[in-house]
Amino acid sequence: MPEAPSLGAERLYFGLDIESGGRHASDTLVAVGLCVASTRDGVLHKLRVVPPDGNRFEPRCIIEYWSKNAHLLQIFETEKCASVCEALGRIEQLLSWERQTCPPGAQAPSAYNERAVLVSDNPAYDVAHLDAAMERWRPGHVPLHYTRAGAYRPVQDPSERVDALGLDGAKLKAFLGAINVRHTHMPDDDAEHHVWLLFLAKAYAQLLATREELTPKAARALFYEKLSAADARKWVLFMARQHDGDA
Repeated sequence: MPEAPSLGAERLYFGLDIESGGRHASDTLVAVGLCVASTRDGVLHKLRVVPPDGNRFEPRCIIEYWSKNAHLLQIFETEKCASVCEALGRIEQLLSWERQTCPPGAQAPSAYNERAVLVSDNPAYDVAHLDAAMERWRPGHVPLHYTRAGAYRPVQDPSERVDALGLDGAKLKAFLGAINVRHTHMPDDDAEHHVWLLFLAKAYAQLLATREELTPKAARALFYEKLSAADARKWVLFMARQHDGDA
């Protein structure tokens, strides 16, 4: 585990992505990816865990997805944890990062915890599926969309934000290409993708608020011709902080 950031920092974002054996919570939990990030520091930590959760695959899911991504199953097979309980425990440990004992003078752990946000491109599925597994294997588990203090934890779907802002395919592709973020179907990479997509939506909303909308051509020129991927990420984080009032 990396060292937890100062509890006085701005909120943390926990990107979540799962790969599973089907549409139902009872189907195999194949792999889970998490990405912890903030708008000040970008990505702080990534985690991929593979629970040995049986072989409950929906035939439809095999035909439509796993038959085309069999190489992922081969990789996951080499990464399986010793037990489902161990795998889910590693996830809980990372999710409790912001709940560690706070230093003198910092916010109370429960207050800081309430500032954390879950990010998923399909919260109704990813969060529910992981919660169902936690309830089976981790007694006393607190549902992911609640804090240990009993407060509701925000859950955000970046794809909805992007759609609402009118970020079409060409423009979005230019932005994602500029910051070198890809959707690979590796759950930890995809969890990072979801977080950056949310930060991009915040940054673009800030552009609109300042009447500086970028066309796809202008976006490509700004990023590919003037900024490295690292500098483009810094720009996105800066604009996202401006949007949130954390600058």
